[in-house]
Amino acid sequence: MLTILKIGLIEGKIVIISNHLKLSNGERVFMIANEFNELYEQLIVNRLTKEGYYYKGKSLFLTRGDTVAALLRRTYRGEQAASFVYCCRHQFLRDQKNLSTKNIYLTDAVDYPFRFSIRNFNEEDLFTVGYESINYLRSHSEIPYDEICYGDSAIENKQGISDELTKIADKIIYFGPKIMNLLSPAKSLSMLQRNSKGAWIEQIWIEDYKSKLS
Repeated sequence: MLTILKIGLIEGKIVIISNHLKLSNGERVFMIANEFNELYEQLIVNRLTKEGYYYKGKSLFLTRGDTVAALLRRTYRGEQAASFVYCCRHQFLRDQKNLSTKNIYLTDAVDYPFRFSIRNFNEEDLFTVGYESINYLRSHSEIPYDEICYGDSAIENKQGISDELTKIADKIIYFGPKIMNLLSPAKSLSMLQRNSKGAWIEQIWIEDYKSKLS
């Protein structure tokens, strides 16, 4: 059996990201990106689009009135993994890059005030839905991504990966509408004002909410 190590660069450090084992006859043992993407489309994309989500890129979006919910997917070249975060925002909020409201379907989690680790979300978490300030200078390290590492999953045993994807879809279908209903513009403004740490984008969002509610 031949072991092939894949090496990548993360935050300036060389690390082993994943390994792929091949039998002596060249047959692969572990899952690759195309196989994971097929499961992702089957178990998440197909189910959520039936619930009204719009599929763009690798992410999914749902709009209800002014509220936008999104399952954002993040991948890095060379990694055999995918990261997900469930987010909510309002369409009238300006984005960070252009201070614009033209693009409804934003794919950067920093443009969403409300971000959730949906894989582990439970009923009691509904009581603590709110705004959590982050350091926007190193925002991606503080966003609660759920990561699925598929590069170490055997091809003949996809059940573990399938279970994780199914769990994410189940949680979004059940909790997504409840979360959206909790985040009215007035409540969202109150959460921001209470927990803001004075970041410039927080002040922009507070202005946007006040303008909408005036």
